[in-house]
Amino acid sequence: MLPEIPGLQTVNYLTLTDLSSANLGQDSSAGSQQFRQQLTAQSWLVMGNPYQGAEISQMLQRSGKTVTLISPKVQLLPQEEPIANYLIQGQLEAQGIRLLTDSPVKLIRQIDGQQWVQAGDRAIETTQILLCSQQTPNTQGLNLEAVGVQTTKTGTVTNQYLQTTNPHIYAYNQPYTATSAQQMQTVIKNILISPLFPISNQVIKLMYTQPRLARSGMTEYEARQRYGKRVITLREYVKAQPLAQIQEDLTGFCQLVVLNNGVILGATIVGSQAMELISLVALAMRSHLRVADLAQLPEVHGSLLQRTAAQWLDRQSKFYHLWQELKNKFRGEESS
Repeated sequence: MLPEIPGLQTVNYLTLTDLSSANLGQDSSAGSQQFRQQLTAQSWLVMGNPYQGAEISQMLQRSGKTVTLISPKVQLLPQEEPIANYLIQGQLEAQGIRLLTDSPVKLIRQIDGQQWVQAGDRAIETTQILLCSQQTPNTQGLNLEAVGVQTTKTGTVTNQYLQTTNPHIYAYNQPYTATSAQQMQTVIKNILISPLFPISNQVIKLMYTQPRLARSGMTEYEARQRYGKRVITLREYVKAQPLAQIQEDLTGFCQLVVLNNGVILGATIVGSQAMELISLVALAMRSHLRVADLAQLPEVHGSLLQRTAAQWLDRQSKFYHLWQELKNKFRGEESS
């Protein structure tokens, strides 16, 4: 679904679908001379989905292009942990990508063969515009309003059991992936048995930037909104790991969000090992393991995750000794 930006339809922009067709060698559009000229443009402006935008901006920059990445939000990745957002933003800018946040696109014009984009209070000149549009389900023509199914721009409104606002109709708003396959299984069980099976919150979100970003479960903010002071945050930085210092790969961190009883609520990992380590965390959450179980992992499975979880044992040890001291103190006062 394309955004409603004045002047967008008057310029020659590209989408990720266009780039995919070029990689696949499809002749419908990639064979034209104009399309080839668009691909060889030196100056690129990327806007739209921030996750895809960050990934493709790094790819373009590595191929020698001059890249400007625009976001209407104050932070590029407002749904992620603030420290993860700052690391990704900092890496993009360090690589030479011009990052403009808090800059909603208001107008696009083509003047003398160049594209001009008004983003916030800036007028930006570029040769090529790449639109990373959000994927939205197509619900037009389904007459959902007639059966009481409420929809938004992102698809149908559902609860944790994937019931729509009509409890007899179920839906899931994901393209076909491993996640959507799990949601489809949940829908089938709820239809055939009873709406008793909620969808899992252990979905893994991956961002193929450099450094990698991976998340599963809740962020710290989401956890504190739900559980308040019962939430404990454990964090270990990549730069503190001996292997990272040897390899000179010092960017990133591992963060675990847990309850005060050790239940794992979520994890965010930034770094070269993010993809592998987040799979271990997601498996632990699905298996109902606790953070103490992760702390007992052999370091061969990833010292970053193991050392992050080991902070839990340190905290418990300190609280245990403090509690023993307080109990001994009160007992001494009572005996005197």
